[in-house]
Amino acid sequence: MTKGIFHGLLIATPLAALVLYFSLAGKEEVKQEQHLQQAVQELDKQKFDDEFADAWKKPPPGTAEKRNARIKQLEADVTRARARRDGLDQEFDGMRAGMKQTLHDEDVRLGNVAASSVKSARFD
Repeated sequence: MTKGIFHGLLIATPLAALVLYFSLAGKEEVKQEQHLQQAVQELDKQKFDDEFADAWKKPPPGTAEKRNARIKQLEADVTRARARRDGLDQEFDGMRAGMKQTLHDEDVRLGNVAASSVKSARFD
């Protein structure tokens, strides 16, 4: 009886750790996606505001350089956010493949444990 409980704990602990890890990693992916969306939205808003202001009145001298600098800064932020998101995507793809392999290995191991348990039960 105690042996079965011990085997159950040995089986459940690594799987619980994997589930917890993927749960926390998923939150990071959501944060990065939100950051990207905010950066894209801010860039679009800035471009729209600039075009709208120019349509109604002539901008003062030097405004174009400030606007271009702000637009370039926002574009760089969008590029960084996309790079972080893509990096997380690659990391999750690798983790997913590792998880599939781990589950396969665990399935094989559990099959072996079950087979040996059946064998030992027959001879006892």
